[in-house]
Amino acid sequence: MNCPASLATLIAVDILGLSHSVAIIPANVTDRKGILTALDPVAAQMIGIQSILADSGYMGQPFADSIKECLDQIVTVQIAKCHMGENISRQPSTITGCRTIDASSGM
Repeated sequence: MNCPASLATLIAVDILGLSHSVAIIPANVTDRKGILTALDPVAAQMIGIQSILADSGYMGQPFADSIKECLDQIVTVQIAKCHMGENISRQPSTITGCRTIDASSGM
């Protein structure tokens, strides 16, 4: 069996930090494609999501369009821009992040 040398874990969390979906993907798959893999199985249960807040790695209209298609609803993709020491403003019914963890480093 051929195992990838490195894995990445993508976690979609809500404003309370509770995870709604987790995907473990090979490191050679982009986070943009990986989060769609994570959200697809739970998309039907994510009714009422108004916005996705992500880091700058998820910027761009093609990603926003992919999220809207995956969730099958109108969703705003917001890119978090904060500086050291600043807090990110959070809205209700928002997935607050797509957190990437390098599984090969032992988290």
